[in-house]
Amino acid sequence: MVIELVRSLRLKHAVKNGFLFAGLLFSRKLLVYPDNLQVALGFVCFTLVTWAVYLFNDIQDRALDRLHPVKKDRPIAAGRLGAGAAAGAAAVFAALGLAGAWRLSPGFLAYALGYAGLNLLYTRLLKNVVILDIMAIAAGFFLRVLAGCQIIGVQVSHWLLVCSIFISLFLGFCKRRTELDSGDAAGRPILREYSVLFLDQLIAVLTAGTILSYILYTISAETIARFRTDGLIYTTPFVLYGVFRFLYLIYIRKKGQDTATDIIGDPPILLAVAAWIVTVALVLYR
Repeated sequence: MVIELVRSLRLKHAVKNGFLFAGLLFSRKLLVYPDNLQVALGFVCFTLVTWAVYLFNDIQDRALDRLHPVKKDRPIAAGRLGAGAAAGAAAVFAALGLAGAWRLSPGFLAYALGYAGLNLLYTRLLKNVVILDIMAIAAGFFLRVLAGCQIIGVQVSHWLLVCSIFISLFLGFCKRRTELDSGDAAGRPILREYSVLFLDQLIAVLTAGTILSYILYTISAETIARFRTDGLIYTTPFVLYGVFRFLYLIYIRKKGQDTATDIIGDPPILLAVAAWIVTVALVLYR
């Protein structure tokens, strides 16, 4: 049962909580103790809450998951992990994560509760509302960025929020595009509300928005004055490559249903992310 429980936690998806570190990186506090420790502990707390959310979602969606060609093998849908055991584990994870969040900061706890509440609303209602289903998923990444900034008491940059919104929506609609292409309307009824043409148009808009918002951020007078350097513009090639490579995975390799797994499993994207982080660090921390 423990093995099946671990499989249900989607451990690779913990990479999504890396958005918590955005504020730490761009506030130039990545090497500042105890701020870096606070965000690391916040990452652990948020991961516990996301584990509770995943288990709850799998319990609620187990009937639909059995109709999905891949999700039918999830432990709860396949019957290898009982709903009662999963619910008990979800309650423990939620309690531990929220208790840890409260010890770190009441404000951080508010964001963690907001994330959990948003996902409950998504599972119960928003996942069946066209467009809002993706916006709700994107809002989860937005809350992670806000939570990471709050825990160390730094002001959230408007540019950081804009870039986070665009990249979150971009990933969300790419995921829907892949799901629609796979013909999974039975396992996810909301797909009947989308079309390939409609999603391709939205992805094109969001691709441009993601790239342009980041480039404008790097060259804005506010950014140059804040960091006293215009060197962030040299990080844009890695962003461009990462976005284009992900589109290649979506349209050519037909991947994208499991964004976290596809990104972690693609060495070129990992190299681009690593190069971007190193370049940002060299520009901001030199």
